[in-house]
Amino acid sequence: MLDEAFKEVFGRSLQRCLISAKRYQLKNGSWRALINYENFEALPDNAIVLIGDTIATGSTIVNSLKKLRDAVISKGYTLDKVIILTISGAVDGSRRLKEIENEFKEIWGNFELYVFNCCAIFGLAPNGTDMPYGHPETIAPPHVMEYVNKVLTRELAEKLCSIFDWGDRTKHPIKHLRELIELCEKLKNEVNNERSLKVLDYIINNAKRELEKRIEKLNLKK
Repeated sequence: MLDEAFKEVFGRSLQRCLISAKRYQLKNGSWRALINYENFEALPDNAIVLIGDTIATGSTIVNSLKKLRDAVISKGYTLDKVIILTISGAVDGSRRLKEIENEFKEIWGNFELYVFNCCAIFGLAPNGTDMPYGHPETIAPPHVMEYVNKVLTRELAEKLCSIFDWGDRTKHPIKHLRELIELCEKLKNEVNNERSLKVLDYIINNAKRELEKRIEKLNLKK
């Protein structure tokens, strides 16, 4: 929604650079990112670059920023700022972004990197993917945690990711919904209180309704 928001405020569309990246895990548990495609034709000199993404380990966005750095250098340009807007970002990835800012400052002395987190900076689960509100390392305002614990229960706030797989949610929602239903069915055997069970049933029922809509064949003749 960055382009829509930009047009609403400034009355014109954003210029867009494109990166297609997919992260993968090594046998030792660490994460890397494979860049499948990049296009920096629209990149101007002295650019302020806006990025909207979720951030877990930081592998994908760090590798993407390195590609951006290389493109700026190859054009003989300067990079002014990078502004990252994330609806779900982890503490681990934020630390890596600080390292990237320091690296870029060595190239462009006045460079600045900003990260805007929505609601919280999340602790990252051992699987390197899940970012639950109830993680002990999560940094969030007290009123946010109070609301989350009220809606989800404290028990589920520790188990459910705040965002799940954002890639699947956007490009393959049917897969996401099926995995969400499977996870909640599994959690029903692990939770200890009635309120948590009701929340899981609520998620399952709504996910099933949405799944039914999405697997129904479209009538293009309407």
